[in-house]
Amino acid sequence: MIVLEFLPHIASKESKYKLSNHEVLPTLYSSALRSTRVTLRQDQNMFYRCASFEAFNILFE
Repeated sequence: MIVLEFLPHIASKESKYKLSNHEVLPTLYSSALRSTRVTLRQDQNMFYRCASFEAFNILFE
């Protein structure tokens, strides 16, 4: 599923930078890893915001 999201990115990168076959997989892996890190960071930030909001509500009820 994740691979399909990055295929257009890799295709554009491949044509722009003329990546060879052995460079495509590491580039795909790197892009997937970067995207996963960003998603996890966003989820973590949302969790902290929700937790802070709940703590605030509990303190001031």
